[in-house]
Amino acid sequence: MPTVIDEDHPAHVDLAAAWESVDVRAAGDFWCTLEDRRPGLLPHRDAPLFFTALGRLLVGGDDPANRAALLRVLGHAYRHFDLLPHANTIGDALLATVARHARPRGRPSSPSPPSAPCAPPRAPSVAPPRRPATAGPGGTSR
Repeated sequence: MPTVIDEDHPAHVDLAAAWESVDVRAAGDFWCTLEDRRPGLLPHRDAPLFFTALGRLLVGGDDPANRAALLRVLGHAYRHFDLLPHANTIGDALLATVARHARPRGRPSSPSPPSAPCAPPRAPSVAPPRRPATAGPGGTSR
Protein backbone atom coordinates (compact mmCIF):
# COMPACT_ATOMS: atom_id res chain seq x y z
CA MET A 1 0.00 0.00 0.00
CA PRO A 2 1.31 3.50 -0.67
CA THR A 3 2.97 5.11 2.33
CA VAL A 4 0.64 7.07 4.60
CA ILE A 5 1.90 10.61 5.17
CA ASP A 6 -0.48 11.65 7.94
CA GLU A 7 -1.69 9.12 10.50
CA ASP A 8 -4.79 11.25 11.24
CA HIS A 9 -5.78 11.40 7.57
CA PRO A 10 -5.21 7.95 6.02
CA ALA A 11 -6.62 9.17 2.70
CA HIS A 12 -3.45 11.26 2.25
CA VAL A 13 -0.82 9.01 0.70
CA ASP A 14 2.65 9.55 -0.67
CA LEU A 15 2.10 10.36 -4.34
CA ALA A 16 5.66 9.34 -5.26
CA ALA A 17 5.18 5.86 -3.79
CA ALA A 18 1.83 5.50 -5.51
CA TRP A 19 3.27 6.68 -8.85
CA GLU A 20 6.02 4.04 -8.68
CA SER A 21 3.41 1.30 -8.56
CA VAL A 22 1.32 2.54 -11.50
CA ASP A 23 1.45 0.28 -14.53
CA VAL A 24 1.32 1.02 -18.26
CA ARG A 25 -2.48 0.61 -18.44
CA ALA A 26 -2.94 3.73 -16.36
CA ALA A 27 -2.35 6.16 -19.26
CA GLY A 28 -5.34 4.77 -21.15
CA ASP A 29 -7.43 4.91 -17.99
CA PHE A 30 -6.32 8.51 -17.43
CA TRP A 31 -7.58 9.46 -20.88
CA CYS A 32 -10.89 7.68 -20.26
CA THR A 33 -11.31 9.43 -16.91
CA LEU A 34 -10.54 12.78 -18.50
CA GLU A 35 -12.85 12.04 -21.44
CA ASP A 36 -15.70 11.18 -19.04
CA ARG A 37 -15.25 14.48 -17.20
CA ARG A 38 -14.45 16.77 -20.17
CA PRO A 39 -15.06 15.10 -23.55
CA GLY A 40 -12.65 16.15 -26.28
CA LEU A 41 -10.23 17.93 -23.96
CA LEU A 42 -7.13 15.89 -24.83
CA PRO A 43 -6.66 13.70 -27.92
CA HIS A 44 -6.28 10.01 -27.16
CA ARG A 45 -2.93 9.79 -28.98
CA ASP A 46 -1.42 12.48 -26.71
CA ALA A 47 -2.69 11.11 -23.40
CA PRO A 48 0.19 8.68 -22.61
CA LEU A 49 2.89 11.32 -23.06
CA PHE A 50 0.89 13.92 -21.16
CA PHE A 51 0.06 11.52 -18.31
CA THR A 52 3.66 10.36 -17.94
CA ALA A 53 5.12 13.87 -18.08
CA LEU A 54 2.59 15.21 -15.56
CA GLY A 55 3.12 12.31 -13.15
CA ARG A 56 6.91 12.48 -13.34
CA LEU A 57 6.83 16.22 -12.73
CA LEU A 58 4.52 15.85 -9.72
CA VAL A 59 6.59 13.24 -7.94
CA GLY A 60 9.86 15.09 -8.57
CA GLY A 61 13.23 13.46 -8.12
CA ASP A 62 14.50 14.34 -11.58
CA ASP A 63 17.50 16.48 -12.23
CA PRO A 64 16.89 20.09 -13.33
CA ALA A 65 17.42 19.33 -17.03
CA ASN A 66 14.78 16.58 -16.99
CA ARG A 67 12.34 18.77 -15.08
CA ALA A 68 12.88 21.55 -17.62
CA ALA A 69 12.17 19.11 -20.46
CA LEU A 70 8.98 17.92 -18.73
CA LEU A 71 7.88 21.51 -18.23
CA ARG A 72 8.48 22.25 -21.92
CA VAL A 73 6.37 19.26 -22.98
CA LEU A 74 3.57 20.13 -20.56
CA GLY A 75 3.72 23.84 -21.37
CA HIS A 76 3.36 23.10 -25.05
CA ALA A 77 0.42 20.76 -24.43
CA TYR A 78 -1.32 23.24 -22.13
CA ARG A 79 -0.98 26.03 -24.72
CA HIS A 80 -1.81 23.87 -27.73
CA PHE A 81 -4.93 22.30 -26.22
CA ASP A 82 -5.88 25.31 -24.04
CA LEU A 83 -5.79 23.17 -20.89
CA LEU A 84 -5.12 25.81 -18.24
CA PRO A 85 -8.83 26.53 -17.58
CA HIS A 86 -9.25 22.78 -16.97
CA ALA A 87 -6.28 22.29 -14.61
CA ASN A 88 -8.46 21.10 -11.70
CA THR A 89 -10.20 18.53 -13.92
CA ILE A 90 -6.83 17.26 -15.17
CA GLY A 91 -5.42 17.08 -11.63
CA ASP A 92 -8.47 15.22 -10.37
CA ALA A 93 -8.27 12.75 -13.26
CA LEU A 94 -4.56 12.18 -12.56
CA LEU A 95 -5.14 11.52 -8.85
CA ALA A 96 -8.14 9.26 -9.54
CA THR A 97 -6.13 7.25 -12.05
CA VAL A 98 -3.14 6.83 -9.74
CA ALA A 99 -5.45 5.82 -6.89
CA ARG A 100 -7.08 3.15 -9.08
CA HIS A 101 -3.82 1.76 -10.41
CA ALA A 102 -1.58 1.99 -7.34
CA ARG A 103 -0.92 -1.36 -5.74
CA PRO A 104 0.85 -2.40 -2.57
CA ARG A 105 4.64 -2.62 -2.83
CA GLY A 106 5.99 -6.03 -3.75
CA ARG A 107 2.72 -7.14 -5.25
CA PRO A 108 2.83 -7.76 -9.00
CA SER A 109 0.15 -6.38 -11.26
CA SER A 110 -2.82 -8.62 -11.91
CA PRO A 111 -2.16 -11.29 -14.55
CA SER A 112 -5.63 -10.93 -15.99
CA PRO A 113 -6.04 -8.61 -18.96
CA PRO A 114 -7.39 -5.19 -18.06
CA SER A 115 -10.98 -4.39 -18.74
CA ALA A 116 -11.13 -1.24 -20.82
CA PRO A 117 -13.30 1.37 -19.08
CA CYS A 118 -13.77 3.11 -22.40
CA ALA A 119 -12.52 2.89 -25.92
CA PRO A 120 -11.04 5.70 -27.99
CA PRO A 121 -13.42 7.20 -30.48
CA ARG A 122 -13.32 5.66 -33.91
CA ALA A 123 -13.98 7.36 -37.16
CA PRO A 124 -17.22 6.18 -38.69
CA SER A 125 -16.68 3.87 -41.58
CA VAL A 126 -18.97 3.65 -44.52
CA ALA A 127 -19.03 0.30 -46.22
CA PRO A 128 -19.72 0.32 -49.96
CA PRO A 129 -23.18 -0.95 -50.79
CA ARG A 130 -23.37 -4.59 -51.76
CA ARG A 131 -24.60 -5.36 -55.19
CA PRO A 132 -27.11 -8.13 -55.49
CA ALA A 133 -25.85 -11.19 -57.28
CA THR A 134 -27.01 -11.25 -60.85
CA ALA A 135 -27.99 -14.36 -62.67
CA GLY A 136 -25.79 -15.20 -65.62
CA PRO A 137 -26.74 -17.18 -68.68
CA GLY A 138 -28.50 -20.38 -67.78
CA GLY A 139 -29.74 -19.07 -64.43
CA THR A 140 -26.43 -19.31 -62.55
CA SER A 141 -25.07 -16.40 -60.62
CA ARG A 142 -21.76 -14.88 -61.62
